Amino acid sequence: MNRLKHVWRSQIVRQSFIDYFKNQQKHQFVPSSSVIPKKGEGTYFTNAGMNQFRPLFLGAVPPGSVMADYKRVVNSQKCIRVGGKHNDLDDVGHDLSHHTFFEMLGNWSFGDYFKKEACNMAYKLLTEVYRLPPHRLYFTYFSGEKSLNLLPDEECRTIWLELGIPNNQILPFGMKDNFWDMGETGPCGPCTEIHYDHIGKGGGASLVNTGSAEVVEIWNLVFMQYNRESEQCLRKLTNQHVDTGMGLERMCAVLHGTKSNYRTDLFTPLFDTIHKISKVPVYGDKVGKDDTTGFDTAYRILADHTRMITATIADGLLPDRVGLGSKVRHVMHRAIQQSIDVFHCDKTLLLALVDQVSNSLGETYPEIAKNNQKIKDVISLTEDNYKRNIEKGTKAFNKMMNREGDINKLTGNMMYELHDGRYGYHVPIDLILDLAAERNLQVDEVEFESILQSKKDGSGHTPDLAADKQTLNADVLEKLRCDGITTDDSYKYRYTSKDKEYEFENVQGITIKGMICNRVLTKRLEEGTTGFVIVDKTNFYAENGGQSSDNGQIITKTGQGHITDVQMYKGHILHNVKVTQGHLLVDDDAQLLLNQDARKNHMMNHTATHLLNSAIKKILVDAQQNGSDIQADKLSFDLTSVGTLSLENIGKIEDTVKHCIQDSCTVDRQVMSLAQAMNIPGVVSLQNEVYPDEVSVIKIGDDVSTELCCGTHVTNTRDIVDFCITKLSGVSQGKKRVTCVTGDRATQAAKNKTLLEEKYKQLENNIKSLHRSQTWTQDVKDIYKMLRLELLPKVTRDVYQVEVDQLQSVIRTELNKQMAKHITQLVESELSTEFDKNIKIITTLPTNDIKLVVKSIKDVEISKPIILMSVQHISPSLILICLPYKSKDFHSKLKKSAIPGKISQVSSTGDRDIYSIINKTLPSSDNLQQIQNTLTNLIMNNR
Repeated sequence: MNRLKHVWRSQIVRQSFIDYFKNQQKHQFVPSSSVIPKKGEGTYFTNAGMNQFRPLFLGAVPPGSVMADYKRVVNSQKCIRVGGKHNDLDDVGHDLSHHTFFEMLGNWSFGDYFKKEACNMAYKLLTEVYRLPPHRLYFTYFSGEKSLNLLPDEECRTIWLELGIPNNQILPFGMKDNFWDMGETGPCGPCTEIHYDHIGKGGGASLVNTGSAEVVEIWNLVFMQYNRESEQCLRKLTNQHVDTGMGLERMCAVLHGTKSNYRTDLFTPLFDTIHKISKVPVYGDKVGKDDTTGFDTAYRILADHTRMITATIADGLLPDRVGLGSKVRHVMHRAIQQSIDVFHCDKTLLLALVDQVSNSLGETYPEIAKNNQKIKDVISLTEDNYKRNIEKGTKAFNKMMNREGDINKLTGNMMYELHDGRYGYHVPIDLILDLAAERNLQVDEVEFESILQSKKDGSGHTPDLAADKQTLNADVLEKLRCDGITTDDSYKYRYTSKDKEYEFENVQGITIKGMICNRVLTKRLEEGTTGFVIVDKTNFYAENGGQSSDNGQIITKTGQGHITDVQMYKGHILHNVKVTQGHLLVDDDAQLLLNQDARKNHMMNHTATHLLNSAIKKILVDAQQNGSDIQADKLSFDLTSVGTLSLENIGKIEDTVKHCIQDSCTVDRQVMSLAQAMNIPGVVSLQNEVYPDEVSVIKIGDDVSTELCCGTHVTNTRDIVDFCITKLSGVSQGKKRVTCVTGDRATQAAKNKTLLEEKYKQLENNIKSLHRSQTWTQDVKDIYKMLRLELLPKVTRDVYQVEVDQLQSVIRTELNKQMAKHITQLVESELSTEFDKNIKIITTLPTNDIKLVVKSIKDVEISKPIILMSVQHISPSLILICLPYKSKDFHSKLKKSAIPGKISQVSSTGDRDIYSIINKTLPSSDNLQQIQNTLTNLIMNNR
């Protein structure tokens, strides 16, 4: 074996597997899917090679999908195991076999070959291609399960015997090791595992499935022949499938003659880079107590995490505070921590490691090489944020500790308060755990998670609106299939236009073919009930590609109803109908009346979305579409980008879209094969999206935009009329959402902009000329109200928000000047009049601003005590007592008096003392007189 370790580089191991099945066993090569699951595929990363083929196993392949033709398939799948049932994160670095990112080599048969062929292929690959000695291989098979009436898989055992495997190398195991389930229900079946004995001297059988590093599993062949309907009920499948998985990292180790997955060319270049930049001792492959310095553990963590980070960012996922993005963020923070705290390096180390990962994996997974710079930009930005997090988070943590005092445990509530920003900064949970560990504090993560979930929508993820829509059960689907009930919805594309007016084809001869109410097929829908109606042909658009569905009316000879929503579910077009009159019957003819205004708005907004996508890519070259939501009244567009969407950039994007509208570019829809479409130069498609064999390509102008898209569009960009970006929000780190309007709503936004500008200019002129000062405050309120309008350009909103804030400061200063002058004149005027008592009481103070009043009377000559009281309608009320002498006892006597309110000494300068009383409850006339009398007596008796 030692002579092979210089030959079997990882690239050769991977390619040999693919070539063997592709060339010798007639398998179709299918590229790896993204590590990010598609909507509806769950909330965890792709963690096995079979994930992208789940629709085939479940019998749910969309019509027209390329997947429908798969019979024999081979690939190398990128996998991540962070979160969920399979979570290896905490084990990484502490042994020589666990990874957060790994590659799964696999071959599949979908109703084609089965056990005998699969075992033959596997044995031939291992012994003839990889040249593994047969005596080092052990083969397991399913030993049966009495409770499920499952007999031992003697067929599999016999196959291995016929291949010449000695009986003592074929071992039986039960449900735990040799029966594989896709989930609690669904396809499942027995499996056979192939194990490799590193010792090779016999006796390895006793170490199989014990977790020993001496005998390791290298390949698992799953024979899906049952469907699990419940925990105790299995039913044989009509079509039997084969699903196999071989971990590339482990196979490379075997072919390199090592028990360590980290002693192969998948990791050694990364280790060399770490050593070269950090100058720490070279990697020694030590674990546990043998790793006395901790460097080898840190080597493995940093190398593994960089591979995981690189793969996820290349597939379009960015660090975030929620969902899968939070997993990326956590792993990235761990990598940064190792780089800084252990290897004492700045971002230079991580960026160099990304280049090494790209060199290692970029040829096999082109998206990694293509996005190399973007990956480094994200890491660079995240490391900068991480350092700020450490500084601010530590400060917040210390604040909390100072408040809590001498504690030895963080409760879930303490953790939530830190995480929620109660101490001045939102501290990430991983930093909380690190800071607690540094101080030897226990943490109650269970309570924290419980509190966190109670504050969210129950899942911690953004609600999936589509998930709330009713679905069809298996019985209904099977009945629809057997009855051949389908819908021709090609009519949704049949419309013409002239001078911005659109005419939609009125489909003739429509028949109701099926109806579903409360998840059960029915022949009749009564008035007041809601259900799904399936017709043989429709011009209604079912929600898809980010575009919401059409709505309208259905009319038959016996009744009519509102079509509120249209969904496509497993190839069936479901019109959600509320019957408003009479009843609907299966087999009746029907007329569908499309809400044409809403449809046209959808078309305008969808075409504008393409223009927006094109404009954004011109301004932010690394921008990547992350989803869209096209409604009749607006559109929103999600994108990921390391770049900043500044106001200047937003303005440029908006102008670019408007120019395309003004240029009257034609919008063409062409139907072609997926292969043809993907060969069009510059064609835009969504990453992590499975397209059917036949696709629609929307081409705008000669070179404005070319996208794969199933939506409906205007025929010329001039029909969009106008365009406006109204809002920009940060969904998460690096992910932004742009909200826009078109047509009349965009025109209204432009009108609102003009009105705002005029209002602002008038106010600005009034302030400069000191004209109409009595209306300034209300004018500012009116402008702020206009800034909250939904229909207003984002750029205008942000620019004028700053301008008005500054103007409000000018107004406040000027009005304070005027108020101060007025108060000074008021007091001087009152003091100039004759008064009988030795105390002057002024009850017409026009403000309760203590500082302003004190400042206003600072230079007024006062020879006798003054009581200043705010006018009766001002709340809270203010009483100011100004004594033209010093009095050490007056403050305490004032507090002991029965006068309600908060009493304070606000000034004691020169030859006078000033006291204030603030009361939130306005005094009545009687109370006011009583307060005056009390204060007068206090002052007179204190002299």
